[in-house]
Amino acid sequence: MPRPGSSKLERPPPALSLYDVEWLDDRFVAVGDQGLVLSSRDGVTWSAESFGMRYRGVAWLDDRFVAVGEAGVVSTSSDGLRWEHVFTGDPNDSGRDIATSGARYVVSGQAYLLASSDLLTWSDRMSVGVTTLCSGVVWTGSRFASTCDSAVYESADGATWQRHHPGAAADDWRDLAWTGSTLVAVGQGGLVTTSPDAITWSPASSGTTLDLVSIAWSGERLVAVGSQGSAFTSPDGLAWSPQTTGVTDTLTAVTWTGTRFVAISAYGDVIASADGATWSEVPLPEGIHGGFEAVAGSPTRLLLVGDGARIVALPAP
Repeated sequence: MPRPGSSKLERPPPALSLYDVEWLDDRFVAVGDQGLVLSSRDGVTWSAESFGMRYRGVAWLDDRFVAVGEAGVVSTSSDGLRWEHVFTGDPNDSGRDIATSGARYVVSGQAYLLASSDLLTWSDRMSVGVTTLCSGVVWTGSRFASTCDSAVYESADGATWQRHHPGAAADDWRDLAWTGSTLVAVGQGGLVTTSPDAITWSPASSGTTLDLVSIAWSGERLVAVGSQGSAFTSPDGLAWSPQTTGVTDTLTAVTWTGTRFVAISAYGDVIASADGATWSEVPLPEGIHGGFEAVAGSPTRLLLVGDGARIVALPAP
């Protein structure tokens, strides 16, 4: 089984891509190809290391950053600078997202859901099919829930999972969010479904047949984005209103920075909104075009990462 070896980098190679970025209090951490980990306090000056495996996701959980990725790697750091690594036990594992209940950790990925009590031993495994991608996972306060293509899986402990089909067997669920009282999942063809407990699901009408690929919750409002620059808002996941974004390309991700929603496309569109209804373009530096994979925001900075180890730091809109 491969083991990561650390190598310091003065500048990330442009052939590498960054896939995710997280902000916590005073530090950005971005992860990507070849175990690339970048850390910065201001989004301008970065510390870079490479550990060998491709990371797909990073999150701050409890008291540490946790990065997950290919070859079953799970890496942790309390400060974003010094990292420790373990493996899930299967070199074919490819983690995409991670969540915690405080007592248990769950990684969602290609073909599986994994659970651990200590981030060291990953003995609880749920196989969901070799072609199935579990793209996101959340903890509701009583259950884990994960969107896995046509199904939503739920578990109280990360060990025993139940599969639910909120819609037809051919439906494709892309993302989900927890509002504090309701789980809301979105998907292909404008699919929206809601649940108070991850067990009983009720369809909702988004009013569109456009694909919805990402959803975020601000504490007061949900925003779902998708194909043809579409954006929809809802206070509860049940009633949805279409919004005008000024974008025609697919919006691939939306996040709440603490002060506003920010949505991005793979072609270089970056838009922001305080309420999800009124959107404005976020100007990019000259010569920057597309290739964005993820976005995060601090009180003063907006950070975009993507292809070619691209990092774009902008003043918070």
